[in-house]
Amino acid sequence: MSGFHISASKETEIAIFDQIFVDIGDNKSKENALSTFSSHMKNLSNILPQVNNNTLLLFDEIGSGTEPNECAALAISLLEEFYHKGAMTVATTHYGEIKRYLEMHGDFMNAAMQFNQETLEPLFKLQIGKSGDSNALCISR
Repeated sequence: MSGFHISASKETEIAIFDQIFVDIGDNKSKENALSTFSSHMKNLSNILPQVNNNTLLLFDEIGSGTEPNECAALAISLLEEFYHKGAMTVATTHYGEIKRYLEMHGDFMNAAMQFNQETLEPLFKLQIGKSGDSNALCISR
């Protein structure tokens, strides 16, 4: 909480969080024998017991760094656990299995950043309620 003015109507509700946890980036370490996946799992296992209904979680590519099907299954189970603990979770993913799962679960919401496939440039517009494409093939072309 820092006293910034919020550009919103009077009816707008905002959340005040007691704690914020983040798992972003690659913390692999040769010295500590941590792979990308191991470093994410170490961080997530430290976060999980501390999560409650006044927690904000920010994850970039949750569960990444391992076999894609196992990653997707693990990410879904973690998102479910955070949901049951009442946390507000924002997680990015390129995995279609996770996107499809969230579309089927009424309490989760997908969103996507719009992308111009012709110019290969981000449009910096958030589209709520729809999962996006990763655009890997058009970018590779």
